[in-house]
Amino acid sequence: MSKRDDMNMLDNMVYNGLCETTAPTIYSTMGITPNMITTFTLVIRLLAAYFIYSGLQNPRHFSIAAGLVLLSIFTDALDGYIARKYGLSSEFGAKYDMWTDIITYIIITIVLVWVYYIKFGPKGLWVLLPLAIINIIGGIYECTVAAMKYKKQLYQSETPHYTSTTHIGLAIHGPDRDYEYYDRKANDLKRFSGGTTQILYAMLIFALGWI
Repeated sequence: MSKRDDMNMLDNMVYNGLCETTAPTIYSTMGITPNMITTFTLVIRLLAAYFIYSGLQNPRHFSIAAGLVLLSIFTDALDGYIARKYGLSSEFGAKYDMWTDIITYIIITIVLVWVYYIKFGPKGLWVLLPLAIINIIGGIYECTVAAMKYKKQLYQSETPHYTSTTHIGLAIHGPDRDYEYYDRKANDLKRFSGGTTQILYAMLIFALGWI
């Protein structure tokens, strides 16, 4: 299966499926805003970190933690979907979502490594290898997304937002393409990167209850 097929499968399951189905009810009927959903994502990931820690006393909590991480795939996609669909995008919302992702996964990573160490001793630190690989791949995707957004803004004659990740991304993203390519690719890569990272984290957490 190609990366594009993987992206399509993830989009069909989460973005095009769950988000399209639930967005009208969640926003139009219930009045829940994208920033409220981001806050919910923050809460459930902090709960996931707690259940990873408490899994040392009750191994069933590892499964709960893994489930919460998987749930955050949906909520993390939903806030952006509703923001774009209903014209609610804002600079604050984008930064709030970004920092929620960064802070919560730093916390989850620290707790996960600590639990592996407590459970298995120094040998448990092998978990640092897959975590490092996951985060390196995720970082590459984030750099590429930044480059795509930069190119997209250039096509829109906007003042582009240039960061260090943009610089790296421009070096690796490949030849110039048209506007539609950058628009589609940025969204594809962001969803694929975030969803894949969270699935891999959930697998490492779930494994704690069985090994």
